[in-house]
Amino acid sequence: MRGRWSRVAARRTVRVAVLSTVLLAVAGGIAYATIPDSNNVYNACLLKATGTIRLIDTSLPSHDFRSHCTMFEQPISWNEQGVPGPQGLKGDTGPQGLKGDTGPQGLKGDTGDPGPKGDTGAQGPQGPAGPMGPSGLGVGQKLIAGGTYGAPDATGNVATYSSSGGFTITTTDGSGVYDIKIPAGTWTHCYPIVNFQTYFVAATPVITYGAPDGTEFVVDFGTHANTTFNFMFVEPC
Repeated sequence: MRGRWSRVAARRTVRVAVLSTVLLAVAGGIAYATIPDSNNVYNACLLKATGTIRLIDTSLPSHDFRSHCTMFEQPISWNEQGVPGPQGLKGDTGPQGLKGDTGPQGLKGDTGDPGPKGDTGAQGPQGPAGPMGPSGLGVGQKLIAGGTYGAPDATGNVATYSSSGGFTITTTDGSGVYDIKIPAGTWTHCYPIVNFQTYFVAATPVITYGAPDGTEFVVDFGTHANTTFNFMFVEPC
């Protein structure tokens, strides 16, 4: 009789063990479905006495044994990602990439503001004097003028120039002084007025009257050099 009851108890024990295993498997499957949580964090309970770890699901209701730790357990958690490792070594420089295609033409930019006004430039050199214009003579007036006169000719130190009107010009080479003689009787009404126009130099002549009748004039340009000039004698009356 005792052997029969022993066999019955053994069968009941096996059934309970199998049922417990199935229930634990089902419970474990349900818990695993929500572990880790939405932040990839694993929550668990560490049994203080033995160090056994039990995963829990904190999203379950508070009355559920699988949602929290008991007084005999210590809550623990860890991240699925793990702790970042140390900085790795710098890799080798890669090869030069291929040249990219030329991009499209950009839009024309806005016109810039005008720049500031520049400084006034230095004054340029004086240009050569123009040729002497014709004199506006009235009735009874007389003009003596004759082209351009300058350095002596190649015959010697003294040069003589003559042209229409019978006047002569004499100078010594390099002196800048010119002696102009006009034939007697040229002026019949009044004393002549003389005007000089120089070329290449801005020289103002000093005129000395060599004769009281207006037949000789000494012109000194003060250049101590040959001076090219035009002149004009006008009888104003």
